Amino acid sequence: MYILLLSYSAYLCASPTIINKETSNNQILQSISKELTDAEIETQSLINKQQQTKADDDSFEMYSNKVVNHNN
Repeated sequence: MYILLLSYSAYLCASPTIINKETSNNQILQSISKELTDAEIETQSLINKQQQTKADDDSFEMYSNKVVNHNN
């Protein structure tokens, strides 16, 4: 009986610590997940911007070629 009581007391003392660590770990994982999501959004934004810049450059080049060809 004494061992059972001692085990139960040890569980009650350790349990909040375990729960706090689990909560802390979950918060850390959520924070990491948010940072990764933000990084993915930023990366996609940069890719889109690069593609738009390339499209603008291509459009300008085609326009320039037409103007040059039209004048000749």
